[in-house]
Amino acid sequence: MAEIDAWMIRNVIASFNGLCARFGKLRLSVNLSPNAFETENLADYVHTHLAEHGVAAQSIVFEITENLAVRHLKHVEKQITALRGLGCEVALDDFGKGYSSLGHLQQLSVDYIKIDGSFIRNLTRNPVDQKMVRLIGEIGHEAGMKTVAEYVQNATAFSMLGELGIQYAQGHYVGKPLAEPCTGEVRPP
Repeated sequence: MAEIDAWMIRNVIASFNGLCARFGKLRLSVNLSPNAFETENLADYVHTHLAEHGVAAQSIVFEITENLAVRHLKHVEKQITALRGLGCEVALDDFGKGYSSLGHLQQLSVDYIKIDGSFIRNLTRNPVDQKMVRLIGEIGHEAGMKTVAEYVQNATAFSMLGELGIQYAQGHYVGKPLAEPCTGEVRPP
């Protein structure tokens, strides 16, 4: 798996400038497996490829799952710090799905919290999900993190997320997976 992570990082960065030439200014999110964080040279590897291809680190967001971050907290935080030191951003993916300790947000210096779709799926009908999403959003804001709701499937949920203070949305309502990037940013109202 570590070899797949390395291949993906290398190829995403190598392709980035060509994509920007075709579609304008872009930002890419790259999901990393837990194995990517087991190596001590992740940030060095990323830096080498960013420099080789002239890609601004600020254009790349690396996503890690909450489960990984919590299981190997000190090691993962070291890796996050190194990636952020390059200028990359880091997102904590699937937040609330695993160990879901809100206290861990204080120990991780991530840029984004991606709220797991299990809280969004029934958001419009479930007051407990609404409270959880609002709470995660409030804590994220206080900690200086941006919030993203996953699995947004309809306009009602999209609108409610704005009312709950969530900054970004991801899901089929916002846009289905495409073969090529689209430009623009979509935020809940």
